[in-house]
Amino acid sequence: MQIMKNSFLLIITIIISIFPLWSSIKNYQSGVVQFTVLNEMRNNGLTLKGKELIETLDKTYPNISITTLPLYSIQALYDNAFKDYESALENTRRAEGINPYLMFNESIKLMTFKNLGIKDSAYFYAEKALVENPFNPRHYTQYASSLVQQDSIDRLVNEFFNFKFNFDKQIQMAFMSSVIGKEINDKRVDSLAKTLINKNKIELSLLGYYFLNGIENTKKSIETAKKAAVEFAQGQFSKASILYKNAVDLNPYDLMNIQNLGLSYFKDAKYELANECFQTIINSDYPEKMNAHYYLANSLNQLGETQRACENLSIATTLGHEESSLLMYKICNKLE
Repeated sequence: MQIMKNSFLLIITIIISIFPLWSSIKNYQSGVVQFTVLNEMRNNGLTLKGKELIETLDKTYPNISITTLPLYSIQALYDNAFKDYESALENTRRAEGINPYLMFNESIKLMTFKNLGIKDSAYFYAEKALVENPFNPRHYTQYASSLVQQDSIDRLVNEFFNFKFNFDKQIQMAFMSSVIGKEINDKRVDSLAKTLINKNKIELSLLGYYFLNGIENTKKSIETAKKAAVEFAQGQFSKASILYKNAVDLNPYDLMNIQNLGLSYFKDAKYELANECFQTIINSDYPEKMNAHYYLANSLNQLGETQRACENLSIATTLGHEESSLLMYKICNKLE
């Protein structure tokens, strides 16, 4: 009897010992797959290998990834990438109720319905995801896209300016991307586009240019400015000024091209034309004006307008332009 009791205890002990080992093995296997899959998601490069890995993974133990995203939702993301929408809908159904606060599953649902062309359902889940998790640029992007699909541009604009997180740069980028090429008569959008231009960030500036000036003109302006820069570097200032003038005509919102046009005129001894360019920048909302004041001062000095030159040098120096203080020492002491 004692032998049977000891044998039973031994079996129980073995079972108890095996469970943590089995659990560790399952977690390790899951971790290896998740590392590959999450890396693909992070780099926006979903592959067939990743799809096969997530399909064969035992997602019942547990059904959340190391990032707390539901594994079935991740599989549905792969399903969408490879146009297996029936499977995507089934996997989002399986993921319902699993860590719902992230709204990741709703995000995948709306993606699936959007791909299927079911606009009402896509909008429903886009709105739900945004309401529950509003400070998520991905959710806002999908919501904006759903409104564009419904041709609800006026609503998109009005809701954006009432949206409490519209100060976020990614959300601003998503909004501007949605309205580019659309007929919008709303000064608030124009103002936002100009604000993005003045942030000195290429991706933001391009969105502002695309909205205000059109994509085609903006691209032509950029290419023309590149050619102008080559001519300027080779000392062909007259040719450079012609090209920069063309670039400005194509995109009058790009103040850097206006400044470069002014420098080309200055190097070509066309000081009056140069002054007009520099003054345009000074009169604008462009935040970096110290260079324009410095260049204008140099041009005015060439014209013999020393008093005005010194006034601009003083402003440039106050703004932190080091070369301006040196030039002030050379030419402004004469006025004392």
